[in-house]
Amino acid sequence: MVLILSLIEEMRATNQESVSFDRVKDRFLNYFIDEQEKGNWIDKPSGRELWRVVPKSQLKDIINSPVNALSQVFIYVHSEDNTIGFHNQIQRQLGDEELTELEKLAHKGLYLYNTVGYDEDVETLPQEAEPMKDEQVIGNLHQIQSHIRRKGFFFPEHLIENFYLSLKTKPFVILAGISGTGKTRLVKLFAEALGATGNNGQFTLIPVRPDWSDPADLLGYKDLSGRFKPGPLTEVLVEARKPENQYKPYFICMDEMNLARVEHYFSDLLSVLETQDWQEGKIQTQDLISSIMLDTPEDQGKFGSLGIPENVFLIGTVNMDETTHPFSKKVLDRANTLEFNYINLQQYPDFNVQVETSDSSDVAELNHLFLRSDYLQLVDAYDTNKELVVRTTERLVKINALLEDIHAHVGFRVRDAICFYMIYNERYKLMSEEEAFDWQLLQKILPRIQGSHSSVRRVLLNLMSGALGTGSGVTVDFPAFMDDASPLYLKWAAGQTPPTAKHPQSARKLAFMLRRLEEDGFTSYWLS
Repeated sequence: MVLILSLIEEMRATNQESVSFDRVKDRFLNYFIDEQEKGNWIDKPSGRELWRVVPKSQLKDIINSPVNALSQVFIYVHSEDNTIGFHNQIQRQLGDEELTELEKLAHKGLYLYNTVGYDEDVETLPQEAEPMKDEQVIGNLHQIQSHIRRKGFFFPEHLIENFYLSLKTKPFVILAGISGTGKTRLVKLFAEALGATGNNGQFTLIPVRPDWSDPADLLGYKDLSGRFKPGPLTEVLVEARKPENQYKPYFICMDEMNLARVEHYFSDLLSVLETQDWQEGKIQTQDLISSIMLDTPEDQGKFGSLGIPENVFLIGTVNMDETTHPFSKKVLDRANTLEFNYINLQQYPDFNVQVETSDSSDVAELNHLFLRSDYLQLVDAYDTNKELVVRTTERLVKINALLEDIHAHVGFRVRDAICFYMIYNERYKLMSEEEAFDWQLLQKILPRIQGSHSSVRRVLLNLMSGALGTGSGVTVDFPAFMDDASPLYLKWAAGQTPPTAKHPQSARKLAFMLRRLEEDGFTSYWLS
């Protein structure tokens, strides 16, 4: 009805039979915005509280439904010139009186539909998950931190916020560091704080085996009888997409995921993850399981059209030692990498803190929209965050100019991910802009750097100069430090008080990488 009204209004305004589809979309959206701001009952856009924040990509999916329903016999859309109108046989019958009558019928239909919104029977319909207001996020993160502390665990400042922003940016995060630093425990406790546990099936730990060599080890295979045998990840995806579970967050922790080569067994998942798209207000992907693997009707019904549901979040833990494999840029581009190498062994339990005995006393049990991405492409966020996107991109352009010398520069995928992280941080007011960019420099840029040449040293020194900033009191002497950088990196040695850097996390890592380059002749983010 709203589509028909929007089309009629645009035809009247332009006095044309074929009108701009974009203008009709604008009228379609403005109707819902106006009605919502008047306080009238209307359907909410899927996954969002307000119509005025619906991005263009989601609006396209929303309007496709009525377009498809009416396009067979009533309206047409010309994709070549992006116009819309009534079919010729309909248009020939629409004089002014008929058009006015059709407009009245559409208004009456909307009135009757909206009136149903107040009927008590509506309560029996399935309720969609309510998105969280931005100002509520920080309170829920404090609740998660409280749950973790009650379990007797302590993580560095801003780690929980950083982990949350990383998952919000992309539902695939890597936790790297030496063994025994709490990587797997963080995932388990974070999930538990949201009501996702092993007992209810919403948290799954998958230990990676060194002999995994192709996606079948994770996704499944067709046996000799022609039946599909699902892998451990597929079983979780099947549960997560069930209608009764679609709003529950599901966490999959790939433990020690680089014991085998990630590109060999995880490649299909990485590729499908890149096909995320808005469809009818939900994030959908292409299918993970090929139809040629599903011969029986039972298998087709259970595993057919199985993608990665929007309520599934993947976290991999990795140790970097002689038993593991390095990551390719294909993997690094698609994930934030959180490092767990800096440990304070003098963190002791505080027995003066009252710990409640109830495991559920501080569990938030939030729906999946707390973690689901709001943006898939930069166009989804650009209009409302233009200044921040431009500032962030200008920083990355300068960094890319340095990285090009060692062929480590980033592309659009990394730019978009960093911009999304910065936007979420600003929306939820979790950290300062410099603190947030520090984490992104550490997690998205530095993992790409490795080598033994002087060009690598030059890049590290340039990045160190930027990370220190002008207020640190330390000047990077390029001619001298190209020969011997020890006066610089030893400022972060054990027992020393490091300089007050603009980006302290990145500066500390850069100092470590410079030291490894000088002492070993080779450096990498992944050396521990």
